[in-house]
Amino acid sequence: MRDVGSSLGVPVHVFGPETHMTAVVGMALGKRPIVAPEQSELTTANFLLPTSVNQPLTHVNEQDKNSNTSIENQSKMQNGGTMLNGTSSTSTHNEHNGVDKDVNRPLFTNTTKAIVWGMQTKAVQGMLDFDHVCHRKQPSVVAMIYPFTGDHQQKFYWGHEEILIPCYKNMADCMKRHSDADVLINFASLRSAYESTVE
Repeated sequence: MRDVGSSLGVPVHVFGPETHMTAVVGMALGKRPIVAPEQSELTTANFLLPTSVNQPLTHVNEQDKNSNTSIENQSKMQNGGTMLNGTSSTSTHNEHNGVDKDVNRPLFTNTTKAIVWGMQTKAVQGMLDFDHVCHRKQPSVVAMIYPFTGDHQQKFYWGHEEILIPCYKNMADCMKRHSDADVLINFASLRSAYESTVE
């Protein structure tokens, strides 16, 4: 709309979902100044980003920051760890079933590869949109598992491009073909949650 208005020479103000509709009414009535909307990057999921992304951060009181740090340090000290240069020396590893696991490892990173259990296409598309907005090189969802249909490919959008994500009937087949996946997102219903988690 903005491009059509400028090419025709018609003065027009175009606002998207980043501007609340009551703000537009106030501008139209002359009660508020008309603010030029920020130029946003062309992605399929700009509506997911808050409007304050490009605004400068407000000043944080240094005393509050220092008090928060000292509270964190005190809680770590009470848990048995000693502080060395602001870092805790407590062990963050747990021994479980003979496997050493890092309990402080984040569940999701910029290299996470996930398998989604359940036919939750809206959730998967939302994840792909988020990945694309964050400029990931590859989608985070590598496969889906849905035991009520046969193996097939499901179509999704990666930006403006269509991609196919494999959907498997059998979890063992999926795990065999996508052994690099490190997260399973389980959308199983209450009836099948236990069985799918154990599997």
